[in-house]
Amino acid sequence: MSETIDSPFDPAIWKKAGEIADGYSVVIESDGAGGFIGHGTVNHNFDELSNAYGDGATRKACEASIRESLQAIVASILLQGWSPP
Repeated sequence: MSETIDSPFDPAIWKKAGEIADGYSVVIESDGAGGFIGHGTVNHNFDELSNAYGDGATRKACEASIRESLQAIVASILLQGWSPP
């Protein structure tokens, strides 16, 4: 059974996760309605990172949304004691 995280990430872990997530690539495309959608792309064994999605009214907002998703996934990986790619 996996453990549920019901509190904010430790600021040090969140910061480290953000630094790692900033190194990942993202794909952004038009959503067909004037906004943007996208996802993270990682060529490693952590399929979870490819499941980081985001959206936004602008490309910049969409990228920020995707990066926050990536950051949360990386922080969770770090909390498990694993090394993210």
